[in-house]
Amino acid sequence: MKHKGKFISERKRNRFENLKRKENTSVNDGKKEQSGTDEQEDKNNSWAEGRRIVELSVLAQGLKECVFCKDNLRLDACVDERKYGLASILYIKCVKCNNLNSVPTGKRHTTNSNGKVPLRCFDVNKKLAAAILHAGIGEQQVNNILAELNLPSIHHKTLKEREREIGCVMEDVAENSCNAAIQTEILCSNSGDAPDLRCDKGAEVSCDGGWQKRGTGRNYNSLSGHVTVVGKNTKNAFLSVWRASLAENASIERDQEAYVNLTAVEKTGAVQLKVNSACNLSPGKQTEKRQSLLDKKRSKNQLFQSTYKAKVDRLKLREQTQTSEATMELCEASDSLIIQIVARNCGTEDTFSSYIRPPNGYIPTAVSRLTGIEMHGFTMYSDMVPVRSTAEKEALLKFAEWMDKYSSVLIVAHNASFDARILVSAFYRHGIANHLKTIVGFSDSIKVFQKSIP
Repeated sequence: MKHKGKFISERKRNRFENLKRKENTSVNDGKKEQSGTDEQEDKNNSWAEGRRIVELSVLAQGLKECVFCKDNLRLDACVDERKYGLASILYIKCVKCNNLNSVPTGKRHTTNSNGKVPLRCFDVNKKLAAAILHAGIGEQQVNNILAELNLPSIHHKTLKEREREIGCVMEDVAENSCNAAIQTEILCSNSGDAPDLRCDKGAEVSCDGGWQKRGTGRNYNSLSGHVTVVGKNTKNAFLSVWRASLAENASIERDQEAYVNLTAVEKTGAVQLKVNSACNLSPGKQTEKRQSLLDKKRSKNQLFQSTYKAKVDRLKLREQTQTSEATMELCEASDSLIIQIVARNCGTEDTFSSYIRPPNGYIPTAVSRLTGIEMHGFTMYSDMVPVRSTAEKEALLKFAEWMDKYSSVLIVAHNASFDARILVSAFYRHGIANHLKTIVGFSDSIKVFQKSIP
């Protein structure tokens, strides 16, 4: 490309166009948001397309008069728009003097996030970063919501930059809030206001923690967790959320970008208002109204949880959960298939063994790896040795015939609570439940091992 007879790059050409635009444009507040900041978004779309988030008072002030001729500006005279996250700068041509005026759609503040020069950033982007940390969602969820509302999406770099700024402030506010709550708990424990004066120094608290990923019983490999500490007298939660990773030297390192969830530290809307004030952002009436509503709901719910009705509801919910889990286990047992029945009389050393051929001729790989029993074609193998197999009903009848030799049979099995359901379900499924009359019960050897080998 040529400029004044010289070949120049496209980058330099864009720079010259920006300088030319700056010469023809005045900034109302004397400082223009940098065009090279990370908040600049797509500027090629028409300003009339889609929806925008606009502060009406700021827009009205910008349209009040032209910088050059002091005449009123018209929104339909907008010739260009530059998007910076959820906000924009509208370039409106004056109908009287034909000069361009830059009109922002929201308030801005000065930030030094890049460590070089102060930049002018929009408040709405920083408040959005605070909102996603407060709500516990991410960039993908935010942009999905914006797309559904036909609002311009926000770039992930813009959101991350604002999140780093607000995150440091959140940590400071959370730490101060926790320290103040701890001091209040200590004072309450050492004063006459405390219901129990057994503690002369420090504070009485309740503590609980857990891993983010539930263990399977054989594997506990979660690398992150959380701990909650609740004061006995003030009922305030002193919470520190840690996201940790296992380093090469087997030590735990803290993720520097894991910010504390303030709603868990102190269940009041005043915390979010403190964050806005610390960032020089005006919370606004709607923010204060929402936080006040949440505070009322939390107070009402806290009072209700201590009533008799709430305790009865919790007991009913626990009973329903246990019933649901038992139903799911029964359904799992009814759908499971038996591939081998092995039993031995502990008194006479009499044994019974029968391999059962699955109806579909297929044994899952995980089951074969655990038991060593496989199906290849129509032949069953146990540890790669061919074995004779029968149908499930035939094996059950033979097992019932073997048990009929004894009276009052007590079946002892490892994890008998699961095996018993599968065995009984198989007898009922084939309509031969009457053969279970010799069984008087089941005994789980897991509990015996837990007592003998704790």
